[in-house]
Amino acid sequence: MRKKGFTLVELLVVVALVGSLGGVFLTQFPASQKRTRDTQRSNDLKQFQTALEAYANRNTGLYPIFVTMDADGLCPTLGSVGCSKDPRSDKGHESYKYQSDAGGLNFVLWARFEIDDIYFIICSDGDVGELASPIVVNNGVCPL
Repeated sequence: MRKKGFTLVELLVVVALVGSLGGVFLTQFPASQKRTRDTQRSNDLKQFQTALEAYANRNTGLYPIFVTMDADGLCPTLGSVGCSKDPRSDKGHESYKYQSDAGGLNFVLWARFEIDDIYFIICSDGDVGELASPIVVNNGVCPL
């Protein structure tokens, strides 16, 4: 009498086919890839914020004093913690930006999202949000 069921080889073939088809379909959805990169951007800025707060705690409450610059330029000042580059900076996408006021009391961090061409902004006063492009940041004053 013969048992009914699938062999291990048949199951492995089916799993391999489903996996390869799934891989092909995932590469066909650029919008999901853009959303993933935008999520990474917001997480990177939050890491920069944490590194900036740690820097201020070590330096009498003052943030690094820079006019508008690429946030990855802060890495020598902040150390390696929280230093990330935009996932598409090698493709010409705008880098993360940082600006402080002249006294180092306030800062603004921002990055341009790929979806809807909006900016994700983090301010030293705790405000976090999104604004439509273009944004104007003057002297570290939060635009939110």
